Amino acid sequence: MTTASTCRVATARGSHVFKIANYSLHKGLGSGKFIRSGTFTVGGYNWSLGYYPDGEEGGTGDVAAHLELVTKNAKVRALFDFLLVNEATGDRSLPITQDCPKVFSTIDVGRNVWGADLTSPSYLDDVSSPYLRNNCLLIECEVTVVKEPHVVSDLPVAAEIRVPPSTFLNNLGKLLETGEGADVTFEMIAVEDMEPDVFKMLLTYIYTDSLLSMDGLEGGDKEEMLKHLLVAADRYGIERMKSMCESFLCESLDVEHVAATLALADQHHCTSLKDACIEFMSCPDRIHDVAATQGYKDLKTSYPAMLVDVLERANKNRKI
Repeated sequence: MTTASTCRVATARGSHVFKIANYSLHKGLGSGKFIRSGTFTVGGYNWSLGYYPDGEEGGTGDVAAHLELVTKNAKVRALFDFLLVNEATGDRSLPITQDCPKVFSTIDVGRNVWGADLTSPSYLDDVSSPYLRNNCLLIECEVTVVKEPHVVSDLPVAAEIRVPPSTFLNNLGKLLETGEGADVTFEMIAVEDMEPDVFKMLLTYIYTDSLLSMDGLEGGDKEEMLKHLLVAADRYGIERMKSMCESFLCESLDVEHVAATLALADQHHCTSLKDACIEFMSCPDRIHDVAATQGYKDLKTSYPAMLVDVLERANKNRKI
């Protein structure tokens, strides 16, 4: 017998724009001195930016910036890009990109800051510079958190959900799209508790037996649509679509949203998705970050019994 396994790495992406008002007044602050941005969250971790008007200490004197992990007792790998933003047009240019993830750590004496030079001050002093409007500088940082790799094998694990094969002989998508030859027309029908775009995607699945119509969605939008479709599939007894939604959601679990996904799985009797969420949350290296999220606090209030399963699994994982 031949078996196989796949190593997968999930990511979470977000960005933050730091506006430096009164740009010229910050000149002369001193080498190595920086101004800190507000805190923002990406991938379940808290971050902030630092802006150096006169460059980093011991550097070239070029305008510089850094990304800092501010979540306590955390260690994470992340990619980050710095861009200057033209406030008038929204254009972004002069990117500073990283070829590989950097390790940020606030554990013991780990390094929690990584930075880069942005551009020379003379470039920004030029009155024709497109990146200075009304004496303001906009710095955007795009952060991509690289989550822990996990291996999926042919062994029965919670996050590996089998989706039954399609039973359709012909693709009826064009019938729905064009209406040619159709014998049913939906007009002025009130469908309670369902958004029009969700109902349209539900119909597309019924006609095509696939979720290919979701290919244009990414990130949080795709995850949100999958949750709505899972609810619709449970409501109308469309078991194959429900399994597909469960499978996709298992692959996109993250620290920030896993507690809400667990509540959804419990409400709609998704045993495999529920087990996957509990396993994800109970990881010893992850449970403290999950417990700090709003979703976990909501779960604690509305579904306290479910936390017993999470804590018991976490206890078990510590002993292994």
